Amino acid sequence: MKIMTSKQSEQYEIAKDNMDKVNINAHDLRNQISLLRKSMENSNACNVNDLKEELNKMSHNIDLVETVYKTGNKALDITLSEKAKICLNKSIQVSTIADGKAISFIKDIDIYLLLGTALDNAIEANEKIADSSKRMIGIFIKEEKTWLLFI
Repeated sequence: MKIMTSKQSEQYEIAKDNMDKVNINAHDLRNQISLLRKSMENSNACNVNDLKEELNKMSHNIDLVETVYKTGNKALDITLSEKAKICLNKSIQVSTIADGKAISFIKDIDIYLLLGTALDNAIEANEKIADSSKRMIGIFIKEEKTWLLFI
């Protein structure tokens, strides 16, 4: 049990570090794209349209990997972002309404494990749906009076 908990803690830390690196790289790439666009606007090169199309593709790809979750709880953000990338690759839509502060009393590793396992199960179930347009996961986390709603 201790070995398993240790491995899961290690996995969480790796995911956290990876998320930080992705955000830094996405920021740097956005700046590079901006500079290239400005250079192209001042250029009369014949392949400018091709370059613009490639830059648009790069921007789109950055949007797909950039962290979009800002729930007020870093562990929740990391978990949601990691699983959202998996969903993206498996054509599963994710809809999230989450108040990270509502689960601030839960240890980071426990958030990662509990939510991660629940999402892994939801992803596995969605993969069995042949029509990818019908694949969807909804996440709802909210504090309601003295209750924590975790759906």
